[in-house]
Amino acid sequence: MAMTKQSVEMQLGENLQSLESEIVDIVLDTSYPTGGSAGFAALVGEATSGTVGPEGSSTGNIVAAIDLGPTPTTPGTPPVANHLCYYHPESDKLQVFWTGAAISTALAEVTNNTNLSAFTHRFLILSRGL
Repeated sequence: MAMTKQSVEMQLGENLQSLESEIVDIVLDTSYPTGGSAGFAALVGEATSGTVGPEGSSTGNIVAAIDLGPTPTTPGTPPVANHLCYYHPESDKLQVFWTGAAISTALAEVTNNTNLSAFTHRFLILSRGL
């Protein structure tokens, strides 16, 4: 089966040009909770979480939070790239996954109470204006 493309504008029922965009750096948790960190919308300056419905319509401010990857801690050095963050707009939680030699699966959620504060990720936030 071949891949197909669907317009995000069609899924959201709105024009992407009407959205605001911002790039933010987020330092991850000192004690990551299983299931994800709550309060992402407030952290990035949005008053309410962006709830995306089954038809793709969104009733909140955040339409998408795209993880652009980890940022280097020292300029000129490549960042550690074994983390992937996923924003759940329906619950306003940021969930973190990782991979590595000690992980038995290709991509697993970070274990409860893990200190991730040494890692910073850059996000592209697409939102409706407040």
